[in-house]
Amino acid sequence: MIIRPKKIGSGMSLGALAIILAGGTLVGAAPGNTGIVINEVYGGGNNSGAAYRNDFVELYNNGSSSVDLAGYTLQYASVAGQFQTSNNQVTTLSGTIGPHSYFLVQLAGGTTNGAELPTADFVGASNLSGTGGKIALANNATLITYTAPNTFSSNVVDFVGWGTASGTPANAYEGTGAAPVTANGTSISRKVLGEDSDDNAADFAAAAAPSPMNSTVTITPTPTTGSGPTATPTNTTVAPTNTPTPTATPTNTPTPTATPTNTPEPTATPTNTPTPTATATPTNTPEPTATPTNTPTPTATATPTNTPEPTATPTNTPTPTATATPTNTPTATPTATPTNTPEPTATATPTNTPEPTATPTNTPEPTATATPTNTPAPTATPTATPLPPAAPQVVSIAPPAATDAVGDTRTFTLTVSDANGVSDIKDVWFLANTALGWNNGATLIYDNVGNKLYLRNGDRFEGPITPGSGTLSSNAVSIDGSTVVVTPQGDGKTLTISFALQTKIGIRGANRIWGRVQDLAGTTDPAAMPGESGFVSLGTWTVSGPAGTQQSPSISVNPGAKGTSTPAPVGTEFNVTVDLTDPNGLADIESGYVLINQPGSLTFGNGFVIVYDARTNRLYLRSDDGNSSLGGNMVGQGTGTLENSAGSIRLAGCTATPITNGVRLVIPVTPKSQFAGTKQVWTRIQDLGGNVAANSDSNFGFRAEGTLVIASPLGTPSTAAIAIDGTPAGKGTSKTLVAGQQSTFTLTLSDADGISQIQNGWILINTPNRLGWTNAIALIYEPGTKTVYLRSSDGMSFTSGVVGTSTTLANDAVSVDLSASSVASTTTDIALSLAVTPKAAYAGTRQIWSRVQDTAGNVQANHDAAQGFNTEGQIVITTSTPAAVRRTPRSSGGYS
Repeated sequence: MIIRPKKIGSGMSLGALAIILAGGTLVGAAPGNTGIVINEVYGGGNNSGAAYRNDFVELYNNGSSSVDLAGYTLQYASVAGQFQTSNNQVTTLSGTIGPHSYFLVQLAGGTTNGAELPTADFVGASNLSGTGGKIALANNATLITYTAPNTFSSNVVDFVGWGTASGTPANAYEGTGAAPVTANGTSISRKVLGEDSDDNAADFAAAAAPSPMNSTVTITPTPTTGSGPTATPTNTTVAPTNTPTPTATPTNTPTPTATPTNTPEPTATPTNTPTPTATATPTNTPEPTATPTNTPTPTATATPTNTPEPTATPTNTPTPTATATPTNTPTATPTATPTNTPEPTATATPTNTPEPTATPTNTPEPTATATPTNTPAPTATPTATPLPPAAPQVVSIAPPAATDAVGDTRTFTLTVSDANGVSDIKDVWFLANTALGWNNGATLIYDNVGNKLYLRNGDRFEGPITPGSGTLSSNAVSIDGSTVVVTPQGDGKTLTISFALQTKIGIRGANRIWGRVQDLAGTTDPAAMPGESGFVSLGTWTVSGPAGTQQSPSISVNPGAKGTSTPAPVGTEFNVTVDLTDPNGLADIESGYVLINQPGSLTFGNGFVIVYDARTNRLYLRSDDGNSSLGGNMVGQGTGTLENSAGSIRLAGCTATPITNGVRLVIPVTPKSQFAGTKQVWTRIQDLGGNVAANSDSNFGFRAEGTLVIASPLGTPSTAAIAIDGTPAGKGTSKTLVAGQQSTFTLTLSDADGISQIQNGWILINTPNRLGWTNAIALIYEPGTKTVYLRSSDGMSFTSGVVGTSTTLANDAVSVDLSASSVASTTTDIALSLAVTPKAAYAGTRQIWSRVQDTAGNVQANHDAAQGFNTEGQIVITTSTPAAVRRTPRSSGGYS
C-alpha cells in the first residue's frame, strides 16, 4: 500500500511528474496497514519444474471491511519494461475481497506442468515472467507511470518489483530494493501476512513452496509487538518437491511513458503459454500424468520488431511430465522452440534464423496431447497385496476386453467397493484411451455424493446429468443417461455402475481401460501404480475406424486464397473466413492454422498467426516472437481483442458455424501499420490421426495460398539529411570531432503528409556495424512536445528535456545542451539542431544512423538497416586538438 503526497493527472508527462514529486516525499504505510496489498506473486506457471499450472497474484485485505474490486486493475510489466495495454498485460478485476481475506487471481499458464490452482476468484490472461517483473495494483484502468526506482502515479494501490533479467534487477520497486528473484517452482510472498512497510526488499522473501489462497480462506491477524499479522492459513497447498530450474527472462528495454507510443522497443518474450479460462468442474479429481508430445513448429524468426536494440534470447521451456489434476484443466498451446537472436546489424535479416528444412515427426498443434511416458502401467490388473481396510478399491470392469467399430454402442459395468460403506465413496472414474490421459479419450466421472454424471470433452467437463436422463457427448463418445444404472450391492460396501457408450472417431485405436475410486477423505485404491494418480488398469477396448479414416482433411481461406492478391488497408477491419472440413466429420478435426507473414518466410515470428483448436473451439494468436500463444478464448464467448504488433482480432465478432463435415470460422482482423506491405498467406489443418491436407506443400503441412497487400493510408516519411556544424554527414562522409568541444548536429525530418504526421526522429551513433543503443549516443526527438530523449549508457532508461529549456542531457558518451539547441519547421519539414559535446570516454570511430517514423508507424522508404534505420556517415572523436604551427620572424621581416 502506497500513500502519496498529491494526485497526479493521468495525462501528465514523466517530466511534469518528476517536478511535482520533487518537493514531496513518498510516505510508506506503517506495518499492519488496513488496505489491500499484493501478498504473493508467482510467474512460473506451466514452465519446466513449475509448482502450479498457472501464474497467479494473491491479494490480501488487511482491513475490517469488504472492498468491491470493480474497476481495479492488475498491471504487469517486465523487469525493465513499461506498463502497456497490449498482450493482456492489464487485468481488469471484479468481485469483492472480504475483511482479512485473500483474493486469488489466476493468470496465464497451461495444462502440462505443476498442480492445479485452488478455485480462482478471478481469471485473467497476463503472462508473468518466471524470474522477475513488476506488478501493480491500481484503483482504476489508467496505465500507471513511475520514475525509477520508487516514485509512482497516484492510482497505484500497491507495487511490487522482483527478480532480475540477465542479471539486471527490476528497475522499479518500493523502498530500498526489489524483492528476490524467483524460479519456476518458487514465488515471492510477504514475510508476515499482509504486512507492508513499502519496501519490497524487506517485505518479501522467495517462497520455496508457493501457497495460493482464495476467498474461502479468512485469516484474522493476531498482532504481535512491533510487527504485523502473524496468522498462517491452515490449508496451504504443498508445492512439488522437484528442484526447479530458473528460466532466464529476456530483458525488455523500457520506453519512457512520455515518448511516442510507437517508439521502437525490444519485444518482450513471455515465459508462459496463455491458458484458456477455467470451466467449473468437479473438484479434487487428479488427472493422470500428462506428457505432451513433441510438437515442433516453424522456426520463429528472430528479427526484432521496430527497435534498434538487440532482442534478448528467449529461454527454451522444456515440458517435463507432471501429474495433472482434472479440476478444470484448460488446453495448453505448445511452446515454440525459439532460435538465438543476435544483436541487429546493418543487415535487416538475422543470419541465424533457419527455415524449416526437415519433415518433423510431429506437426505443430495448439493443444498438447496428454500421453504420459514416465510410468507405464501393466496391461493387466495388478495383483495387489492385502489392502488397508479403510481404502476404497476398484474391483473390476465387465467386459474386461471389448472390440467395436466407430458408431457402435458398448455397455460397461464398473464395480468398486469401500470398507467404510458405499456412502463413504466420493466419486468413481472410467477412463479409456491409448494412454493414461484424457485428450481424445473417453473419461466418465460419477459423483456419488451428488448423484451426478460428467463427461470430459477436450479441456472441459460436460454435464452434469442425473443417471436415468439426459445426454452427454464428446469427440470420443456419447452417453445416454437413460442407460446409466447405479446399484449399491447388498453388502453395503460395493457399488456397480452400468453405462452404454456410443463410440466416435476420437476413441478409435487400441485403448486401455482404467478405473478410479476416491473416498470422502481423498483416499484412492493403493493398487494403483505409482505416479498414476489412483487409476487402476482394468482391461482393453479396441475401436476400429470407419472406411475413409485415412482421407485427408482440407482447409480454405478468404481473402488470401491461392492465386489471389487482396488489398487489406491498415487500420481497416476485414473478415478472414476459414473452412475446415474432414471426410470423417468435424469430430475428427484437431486444429487449423492461418499464417500471414513476409513472402517466403514460413515462420511464426513477426507474423500474424491464427490457431484454432477444433476440439475445444478455442482461438489463439501467436505472440510477436512466435514462442507463445495469446488468448485461448472460446469462439463466440470472448470480448476484447487478441493483439500483437502485426494486427488484432476482435473476439466479439468471431463465429464458428457447422458446415458439412466441418466448421466455418469468421475472424474479424485489423492489420497494423507496422505490418504494411505484401504478405504471403499459408494454411494448415490436422486431424486427430495426425493427417494434414493432401495439397500441403511444405514440410510442416502448410499450404502456400495467395497474398494480402496491407497498405498504409499515409505516405512514407523520409529523413532528408544529417549535418554536423553545417556540413552534410550523409553516407560516405567522415568528420573529426574533439572530445569536450561542442558541435551542432542537425537532423532534418520530412513528410509529404505534413509535419503533424511525424511521430519521432532518431540519431543513433555507435560502433560501426553495431546497431544498438547500449554504450551509444541514442537521441530521440518527439515533435509534438519538442522533447528530446537521451538513452542511458546501459540502454535501460532515459533522460529528457524540451528544446530551448535550461536542461542538459548526459550519459557516458555525450552531453546535450538543450538551451543552445533549436528547432525550425515548414509545413513538411522539421530541422532539429542540437548542441552536442562528445566525451573523451567515447573517443574512436563511430557510425551514424538516422530514423523517422510517422503516426501510422511507417518508416522512411530509403532505410538500409534493421528496424527502419538508414546508415549515414561516420565521425572520429579525438581527445586533443591538432598542435598549432609555430611561426618565427624572418631577419628580413615577416614570418616563416
